[in-house]
Amino acid sequence: MLSRYANWLALFSLLALIASLAVWHLQPPAWSLTGVLLLCAPLLLPLPGMWRGNAYTHAWASLLVLFYMVYVLTELVGSPDGRLALPAALASAGLFTGCLVYVRLRAREREAGR
Repeated sequence: MLSRYANWLALFSLLALIASLAVWHLQPPAWSLTGVLLLCAPLLLPLPGMWRGNAYTHAWASLLVLFYMVYVLTELVGSPDGRLALPAALASAGLFTGCLVYVRLRAREREAGR
């Protein structure tokens, strides 16, 4: 039952990460639209599996988001316009946490059902 809330946290954070990356990189000096699409496209891959509540998808999405987390934290610390990366940093932390908590709670629910 609690795993549903972790699933919603992960889904909301995934959509927030995609939106914040797009908004951040379309600010002047803007990237090309193709660059923004290439940056955000891998984040669309786990969306169907996370929507269905697949624990395996949540597990590998937590690994995928680590690359984005490193990128965003590097920009947050090293760039003079790092404050624009703060929403993406919060969203990536929420996605990572939501995915891990979902997988853990889902495993407990399955074990309790046996």
